[in-house]
Amino acid sequence: MAKDKVMFRRGFAAASVHDMYNLLSVAIFFPLELLFSPLERLSAWASARIAGEDVGPAGRGFEAAGAAVGYLTRPGVVLLEGAASPLGEVAGGITLVAVGVVMILAVITLISKMLKQLLVGTAEKIFATALGRGAWSGVLSGTVVTMLVQSSTTTTSLAVPFAATGKFSLRQIFYFVVGANIGTTLTALIAAFGFTGIEARAALGAALVHLFYNLLAAALILLVPWLRRLPPEGADILARLATENKLYVLGWMLLIFLIIPGTLILLTVVF
Repeated sequence: MAKDKVMFRRGFAAASVHDMYNLLSVAIFFPLELLFSPLERLSAWASARIAGEDVGPAGRGFEAAGAAVGYLTRPGVVLLEGAASPLGEVAGGITLVAVGVVMILAVITLISKMLKQLLVGTAEKIFATALGRGAWSGVLSGTVVTMLVQSSTTTTSLAVPFAATGKFSLRQIFYFVVGANIGTTLTALIAAFGFTGIEARAALGAALVHLFYNLLAAALILLVPWLRRLPPEGADILARLATENKLYVLGWMLLIFLIIPGTLILLTVVF
């Protein structure tokens, strides 16, 4: 029983450290963006110099990836749109969203299971060595793995069992999920380069905001010692409370996924 509690505490701390980091990042950059718009200005400057011009080998690679993704997914899009069209615009749209959510969850679950099966023996040792070399090595590992699987959720869920069993410390997992946030920006960049014309600059601007936000948040929080301590310490405190009373788990999930987003959406609508 005591062992189960320890494993739960470690696992829940590893799962919630991602939330703590995201909340801290938003708490820092959201007010700055409202007051001074640094991310909007930076992304607008960068997208104006990239969209519609020779973007070089890297940009052409993203364009090719975006075109390939569009080509491969187009038949499925046409099929689902055709199936949902008899339901009408509103009901059909809701149905497509629901189907999309189910498909995403199914794919994430499948990828997570496959990665857990692959991370054994030598692969597990390499993974552990990369995380154990320090903060920036952990960030790089999280970035690379997430770029490969295209899902920070998958990357984070992959790390939780290792933390629960004590193979990785909470701080090592923290650095890894910071990298996962950076790695997930690749998906938006690939999608952005799949657009053409006026839409291309808007899509690229949104993708670059995502990229710059995650890069600047990682740099600021990891380079400032007292900021770097906050997410792991907050996650550890929450995990200890949740170990004693599981209602903290429910309360945390409601707060993060419903109350905070719902409040912000309501404020946006009202003001």
